[in-house]
Amino acid sequence: MSGEWRKEKLGNLCSIRTGRKDVREGNPNGTYPFFTCARNHTYSDEYSFDTEAILIAGNGDVGHASYYKGKFEAYQRTYVLADFKGVDPQYLFFILDGLLKEALFDQKLGNTMPYIKKGMLTGFPIALPRLPEQKRLAAILDEAFAGIDTAIANTEKNLANSRELFESYLNAVFSQQSEGWVERSLSDISHIDSSLVDPRKAEFADLPHVGAGNITSKTGKLVNIQTASEEGLKSGKFLFDESMVLYSKIRPYLEKIARPSFSGLCSADVYPLSPKDEYLCRDFLYYMLLSRDFTDYAIAGSARAGMPKVNRDHLFRYCTALPNVGEQKRLVDSLNDVASESQRLESIYQQKLTALTELKKSLLQKAFSGELTGDNVVPITSVKKPSASVKADSPAFAAHIMAVAYHWHEAKGKNRTFGHVKAQKTLHLVEALAQVDLGRVPVKDAAGPNDFAHMRTAEKWAKDNDFYEFVLRPEGQRGYDFVKGKRYSEWLPQSLEAVEPYKSTLDRVVGLLMPLDTQKAELVATAYAAWNNLLLDGHKPTEANIIHEARENWHRDKHQYTNQQFREAIDRLRSQGMGPTGTGKRVIGQESFEL
Repeated sequence: MSGEWRKEKLGNLCSIRTGRKDVREGNPNGTYPFFTCARNHTYSDEYSFDTEAILIAGNGDVGHASYYKGKFEAYQRTYVLADFKGVDPQYLFFILDGLLKEALFDQKLGNTMPYIKKGMLTGFPIALPRLPEQKRLAAILDEAFAGIDTAIANTEKNLANSRELFESYLNAVFSQQSEGWVERSLSDISHIDSSLVDPRKAEFADLPHVGAGNITSKTGKLVNIQTASEEGLKSGKFLFDESMVLYSKIRPYLEKIARPSFSGLCSADVYPLSPKDEYLCRDFLYYMLLSRDFTDYAIAGSARAGMPKVNRDHLFRYCTALPNVGEQKRLVDSLNDVASESQRLESIYQQKLTALTELKKSLLQKAFSGELTGDNVVPITSVKKPSASVKADSPAFAAHIMAVAYHWHEAKGKNRTFGHVKAQKTLHLVEALAQVDLGRVPVKDAAGPNDFAHMRTAEKWAKDNDFYEFVLRPEGQRGYDFVKGKRYSEWLPQSLEAVEPYKSTLDRVVGLLMPLDTQKAELVATAYAAWNNLLLDGHKPTEANIIHEARENWHRDKHQYTNQQFREAIDRLRSQGMGPTGTGKRVIGQESFEL
């Protein structure tokens, strides 16, 4: 640090006081920002401050810093720094936001760092160059940190999507029952045959012990395992082995479930569940306990004063539909693959977040050493914009819709039925029901409503980006297969993000089409389009009129379908509440032909 720099205690550079309001005095619909000890401020109907200030959380998110200029309110444990002397407020904000929290924790104030005392702030050292240099550095840091913060936000979104990738796949498996699945209670398909043992006995003292605290939420990873003697255990514990699933009954919303690869002891607050081999394989039990349906059931039955717990009777009353054991193992293989990929992506994004945080620290250190110039700040350009920014009428967006639809089909083992026809029908129904313009011009061709040019453009985008492609089946087999590219797992989280605004509609469309074979999917989409055309043209959409429109005013190939088949398609739309309303695009064109 050059000789023009000096160190000053924070208390010499500004006034330090706290707010006086209780959190309960806030109003989310109020006029003025209300800074509490949470990361994001709320609002208040009143204000006690009208100044330029830095706000420091004294408890809660301890050490979190915010900058604000204007009228605001502050919580009684939030420190308000104002009346700045010889320091640029924005420069000071960057220093405190970047270094304060870590420095306070280094003071060994306890493992949880419960609160900040005023003396910790008044004595906090601040490195200061001359005021013009502070302003110059603040301007550079403001620009650089804005880019970093955007990159962090995008990476956090990608991290959330990587987690959603597995959770959505998992819940798709258990939310839609396929043909042949049989309803059974958990008591029918599993049991607990372990009894409590004394961990102090020599035969148990050296066994590893698993408590709820050793199971990582949602992932099932086991951490910080010690033996019974190392922990000094005294109370009774359950024996378990690698054939069982460990389920923590405490706070079921935490989803602490594990598949141990060793034998040992588990806490009395952990159920060691053994599957009955004729009905259930262990890994399928593990995923079933992680499913949203089971977690919701467990939470609903755990309400009690104090700590929520799932009692054994409630646990075993849970009912669900199961496929046969062979199908379970096939689904488990797919779930394991998706879980591994999700964890791989999560690790990548966590590493990116760490790198971005370290970059912030590095820039601050350069600022303190006088090494920071506008020329040595590396712009943040490597992070992609969120996929939600993809335009609805772009090839990429259509490609994302098809990818997500295939994703749901694969989860239910229906991927063989997802080719060109279903992809087209999915695009048409999403466009119509969500009332979003995908840039399609649907026409009445043989398999219509179609726009093959539009779909081919979307396919080309997917193939060029190594996402997926549709590949013609071998000679003698009709149709195309959806084939994943090398970057499929990388792109899929972004697809889930891109379609989020239309997710409910896409879920309904996929739910309608997924159980159907290619022929029935075509019939449903044709019936929808014919029905909607009648409404757009001002005609009454009776069943007879819809069938006539679909068979006689469409394409010669529609004559292969009977009136009864079209009636079934119409009934299917009505039963799902998915009849058209006379909005959206008219399906155009009609091929003239002679019977």
